[in-house]
Amino acid sequence: MPTTDEGEDCANEWNASAHDQEVRPSRLVAIASACARLHHHRLQQGCLYGKHIFVGRRAEPGFLYAESDVRFDDLEKLCRGASRERDGA
Repeated sequence: MPTTDEGEDCANEWNASAHDQEVRPSRLVAIASACARLHHHRLQQGCLYGKHIFVGRRAEPGFLYAESDVRFDDLEKLCRGASRERDGA
């Protein structure tokens, strides 16, 4: 399973596993919140695939993931998104 030195798992790998079904909704909400923060700042990740999202590993049952547990890889592909104000619409 691809991991980082900080003990994080690639989203593709944990999504395919069935051993932690109870924390899956919490992980998905944390990922969605992190993506929403990027979009709020008009930033778009052109390659937002599961292998570019890392989420911290937690063993405690009932743990709720937070946006701060999510890391993105390949941020050099981040670009400014379209906005009505900037594009003159």
